[in-house]
Amino acid sequence: MKQTLTQAQMLERWKRKRMVEPLRLDCTVTRTDGPDIDAILIDEMRSWYLNLLDSGPMSSLAPVDVTMTCKTDPISDGRTLITGPEGCRRILSVRFSEWDFPIEVKNEPPNINYNPYQLRPEVIRLAPDRVAVIGAKGSLREVLAAVDISPAVYILDDSVI
Repeated sequence: MKQTLTQAQMLERWKRKRMVEPLRLDCTVTRTDGPDIDAILIDEMRSWYLNLLDSGPMSSLAPVDVTMTCKTDPISDGRTLITGPEGCRRILSVRFSEWDFPIEVKNEPPNINYNPYQLRPEVIRLAPDRVAVIGAKGSLREVLAAVDISPAVYILDDSVI
C-alpha cells in the first residue's frame, strides 16, 4: 500500500529496522559524548530513498502525474523530447492521446538508430528527467514520474520498508 511519511515517521521506522529502538529501559547509562545517531540515520535513509526513486521498481514507488509541469519539445527528425519538472528523479512512463496505453521508459543509450517509419512508439531515457519519444501521436496525456517532493516527505510502498 502506498503511503506518505514525514521525516520523523520514517526515522522511527528506520530506527526499528536498524535495531536502534526500542531502547532497553531496565538499565541506565549516562554518556556525555558520542555521535548524533539521528543525523547519521537521517542521512542514511535519505540516500536509500533517493536511490529507490532513481532505480527502484515502479511497484515500490508512488508515481506522480507531472504532465502539466513537463516541457515538451518536438525535434525536426520526428522525435519529441519531454523534460520533467524540478524534483523529478526519474520519468517512468508516458502516454499520448492516440496511444492505447502508457509506455514505460526504456533504459537504452540515447544514440540508438532512430527509424522515423517505426510503427510502434518507444520512450527512451536520455537523462533521469528527460526522455525522447518516438512515434508520438496526438497530445500529451500523461507523464508519470518518481518525484522527490521534499527532504522531509517520503512517499513509497510499505513493502519496501
